[in-house]
This record gives sequence, structure tokens and C-alpha cells, in this order.
Amino acid sequence: MKKNKGIAPIAVILILLGIVIIGGTAYYAGKNSSNFSQNEDILVNTENDNKAPNPNPTPTPRVCIPTTPAWIEVTTPNGGEIYQIGDVTTFKWSSCNIDSGVVGELVGISNQNNSKSLFGEGGGSSNTGELSVNFGPIPSTGVQWINSGTYKFKVSKFGDNTVFDSSDDSFTLNTKSAVENPTDAAEKNGKHIGYIKNIVFSNGDEIVTIDYIQMNNCTPNVPNVGDCPNGFKILNTNPLTRTFSISSSLLSGTPIKMQTYWQNGQQISNISVATLKSLINSTSPTLSYWKTIPFWITLNNGIITDISEQYLP
Repeated sequence: MKKNKGIAPIAVILILLGIVIIGGTAYYAGKNSSNFSQNEDILVNTENDNKAPNPNPTPTPRVCIPTTPAWIEVTTPNGGEIYQIGDVTTFKWSSCNIDSGVVGELVGISNQNNSKSLFGEGGGSSNTGELSVNFGPIPSTGVQWINSGTYKFKVSKFGDNTVFDSSDDSFTLNTKSAVENPTDAAEKNGKHIGYIKNIVFSNGDEIVTIDYIQMNNCTPNVPNVGDCPNGFKILNTNPLTRTFSISSSLLSGTPIKMQTYWQNGQQISNISVATLKSLINSTSPTLSYWKTIPFWITLNNGIITDISEQYLP
């Protein structure tokens, strides 16, 4: 009997130890399993975060229900387009809850005096969402109604100037006779110098409009030597401009070589195409001189592969 009483407490202790061991093992396994599950979630999230963004996301359509506040959205032209006087094109817009008609106008960007009313000025036109625009002369009079330059298309709610939309960026209207498209190999290759008039994005390319010039070295034998205080004279014997697309290799980094560009007291030797574009296209009077800076362009079969500033003393 004494032996049986001694064994019973020992058995109880062993059973309790077994329960503790099994429970601890289960807790440890459960804890590790929980951590693994959390790590899986972290890995999944990290993988999703590193995915490249969709380069062509589907635009979210604007909401338009009876209770939606009125809005207008210009879709064409929306910036970067190049037209010529005489072209016929279609301007487009969409809208929501516009019940009083709309007013359309061309806002002059390069010259505010070029701004023109297109429709609806006298009371609002029917909100059709599109308009055929002829940039040529008025057929009945032969008068050219619009000048070359850069513009934005603006559509407003008649009687409420707070509801409107404009092109995101300006489009260009050129005079047909002002553009000369090079045809021979000499004009489409090699180095040429001129004034860059604008840079616009059109049909997937950055397009440069340039006016070629000639830099003539002056010597005592030249009759007009008095016009050459710095030993050279810039001539522009052909006022026609030319347009060329920029090579894709120039669109990354800072490949444009500069001679006279300073920023925050420091000389900048190289700039990007985007920076040059913003300076050339600026409507600020303090930056208008950029259109008179001579640049050398290097062409390869009509494509610009290099741009560099010509220093003038």
C-alpha cells in the first residue's frame, strides 16, 4: 500500500508535465505558423509594390448623373498639335449638366491679341461636343481670320465663367509658306545652325522648328565690316523655318550642351530637352531672348541627334 501511494503522485506529476510540454509545443508551432503567414503577406505586398506602373492606364470616366455639378472637358486639341493655315480639323469636348449652351474661343498664348471667339458669344451655342474648324480664309470674303501662333481651345458655360476647361497645353498654327521641308540629303544630314522657334510634342515625337541662319566671318576686305564689331555677322538669307523630330537618345539625361546658361549663380553646361523646351516655349518676356540664341543641330536622315549652343561674344 505504501508503494502504491508513492507511485500515484509521481504519475500525476508526469501527466501534468506532458500536458505542459504538448501545450508549449503547440503554442510555439502556432506562433511560428502565425509569423510565417504574416511574412507571406509582407512578401506579397513587397512584390506588388515593386511592380512597374501601367504605362497606359485606362482613364477613369468622369461621373455624370443628374446631381453632378456642371463640368466641361476639352479633349481635342489638348496640346502639342501642329496645324497649318488652311487646314480643317475638328475640335471636341465633353460636358455634364450644361443647360445654357456653351461659348468657345481660341486663347492666344504667344500673342494675346490673337485670341478669337469661335462660337456662342451672342448667347451660347448648342452643346454638340464638337466643331469643325477651318484655319483658312473666310470663303465669302477671302479674309484670313486667324494668325499663326500658339493657342489653347477654351469652352465655357454661357453665363457662368466659373465652369470651363481649356487645352492642357498649347497647339501651334503655322503659316504654310513659313515651313520648308528639306528634301535633299545635304539638308537632312550634317550640322546646321539656326534659331529654335519652338519644340512641341506631336504624334509621339518631340518636334523642333528651327530657322536656319548663316554666321559669316568678317575681314577688312568685306564691305560691311563696320557691321561686324565682334568679327562676325549673322545673316538670315532664307526666312523659312524647318521642322525635325528629336532622336529618342536625346530625350533622356542632359545632352544639350550650353555655353551661356547660368542658374543660381552657377554655370550650367548641360540641360535636358525638357528644360530647353520650357525655356524656348516660355511666354515670359524675360525669356524671349531664348528664341534668338543660335544652336547647332546635327541631323541624321532628318532626325536631330545632337543640339549645342553657339557662343556669341
